[in-house]
Amino acid sequence: MGKVVLTNKAALRAKYGTRVSQVTAAVRDLIRADKRNGISTRLIALDSPSSMRGLGQPVSDANDQAQNKEAVDGVYRALAPDYILLLGAPDVIPHQDLRNPAYHPEYDDDRFVPSDLPYASEGSASDDPRNFTAVTRVVGRLPDILGSRDPSYLTGLLRKAARAIALRPEDFRAYFGITAQDWEGSSRLSLQAVFGSSTDLQQIPPHGYRWGANLLGRRAHFINCHGAASSWQFYGQPRGVDEYPVSHDARYIPARIASGTVVAAECCYGAQLYDPNPTRAKSVGLCNVYLANGAYGFFGSSNIAYGPKTSNDWADDLCQYFWRHILDGSSLGAAVLRARQDYVSERQRLDPIDQKTLAQFNLLGDPSIHPVKVPVAEQATAPAKSIGKAVVHSLSLAVGRSDRRRNMFATGMAIAESTGVAVPASASRSGGIKSSLRSLAKAERLNKPEFLSYDVTQPIPAPGRAEPHVRAVAHAMRPAAPGAERIHLVMGRGSNKKAPAPQIIAIVAKENGGKIVSYRTGYSR
Repeated sequence: MGKVVLTNKAALRAKYGTRVSQVTAAVRDLIRADKRNGISTRLIALDSPSSMRGLGQPVSDANDQAQNKEAVDGVYRALAPDYILLLGAPDVIPHQDLRNPAYHPEYDDDRFVPSDLPYASEGSASDDPRNFTAVTRVVGRLPDILGSRDPSYLTGLLRKAARAIALRPEDFRAYFGITAQDWEGSSRLSLQAVFGSSTDLQQIPPHGYRWGANLLGRRAHFINCHGAASSWQFYGQPRGVDEYPVSHDARYIPARIASGTVVAAECCYGAQLYDPNPTRAKSVGLCNVYLANGAYGFFGSSNIAYGPKTSNDWADDLCQYFWRHILDGSSLGAAVLRARQDYVSERQRLDPIDQKTLAQFNLLGDPSIHPVKVPVAEQATAPAKSIGKAVVHSLSLAVGRSDRRRNMFATGMAIAESTGVAVPASASRSGGIKSSLRSLAKAERLNKPEFLSYDVTQPIPAPGRAEPHVRAVAHAMRPAAPGAERIHLVMGRGSNKKAPAPQIIAIVAKENGGKIVSYRTGYSR
């Protein structure tokens, strides 16, 4: 199966009444466009017994996250689609709320992480992010506006997706990169890693949000700024100064961005889907406005995200991986799948901030769109085409996609089986460890720091997925004593009072053999 478009008809009907037929018509247009591009697409209403016949139990409560996860799993296992497109905002198909392993009520107060990661994973329905490290599926969401009663936004996105075409690599050569000045070092490293140059990085300050067409009209956007909940703006920050000028404004960009734009935004709440009415927001979020104005995809965080000031980690890395795969010619959804797999495999042990980062970054956009057209060696032929004296029958594009999906499935399962995950620790910290952690907190000038500790699981290959001698060696390589390797999280805030959202500092320290052997420092974006 090429692509499934999954939605909830009752939820759409509750929002749009009889105008829901406009959405159905736009989906039909997308299906016809996909067919012309060699993709067989099927619309499935997760709440419809007839639509779900032979696929699993239909959803009876649109807000029940477990029911939605199980229904998506049923569709995937029955049809093995190359692409899964979730159609609608979280009031149509909900995000899966995963427990935040870095939660603290006075610091990182995101009790849950709104996530589409579980829909892309083999783990069963759960609110535990540790269950979803086996990332195997290509998933994206084409959202409408949360709480809206007008279907025109969603039908517009569907018709834009139907008209999407792969663009030339040179169309993405020039980038629009913006950063809070305080994070210049980190942003330069990211742009250098992805685009081979950081000379065109725009810092806020001295710049503001009224970007010229020569910058805003570029198709590759990489944003490393502050964000805030239910905000239509991103914010900059002078180096070491408690000021937060606007760096990007959803009300400014309409008609100023180019069709085919792709965005990776590290900002806190960068891809939050919110209803602007209860908070009297002046606009829907930047992610929604980008899509309405022709962007192919927006990759961003649903809540508080982290990254360093002068190096790369967490949000930096995941956004880099995404952009690298886009430029290599991957579809939007495949780029996210590969980025998630890269993120897990590069770490081998997921600390609490790693787990949150993996969960919180979602793709908004049709996952089957290939933004960049890259020449490939293996070409599909016309049916029964004569080449010399030979007759070559068509190589379906779907065959190549299926091969890639099988490889990515196997890769995702293998990575998960070799990845350790931090879990809350029951044992207390030694005096030496406490002293070391307090020293780290003092060096960062943290106000009333909090200390959290975690043990690290050491997975071994699952039975049946490795030869007995491989499992035996893997088991022998586990730490001899439980607790020999632990993770500690030091959380606090700086002295800043004017930030649009709480500015959190997180220090992740690794303990081995009773000593702190390394640490990483992240700042909420």
